[in-house]
Amino acid sequence: MEEKCPKCKSNKKVVCYGVRHNRSGDKQKYRCNVCGCYFIKKDAFFKRKYSKEIIAEACSCYKRGMSFEATANHINEYKGTNIVQSTVFYWVTHYSTILKKMGQ
Repeated sequence: MEEKCPKCKSNKKVVCYGVRHNRSGDKQKYRCNVCGCYFIKKDAFFKRKYSKEIIAEACSCYKRGMSFEATANHINEYKGTNIVQSTVFYWVTHYSTILKKMGQ
């Protein structure tokens, strides 16, 4: 699948340009040879503070019947984070709508 430049919308001269490393993992970097823009493909976890694994575990705990507060306490205890129940609520509502769209 060809990538499109978010700045000039060109997909003719977009090339892979290395990998970005940070605490959320490795991501493929791209460069547009038309306008010179560097970018990273956005995914469902774009600009999230916590890792995919923590978010997935929180959603899984809630789906297994734990309350938002119990889920937050569980994640905080076992993963060493400082998540509040409103964050778990946001994750569950946000990612459940994405999963519903994928299932249709």
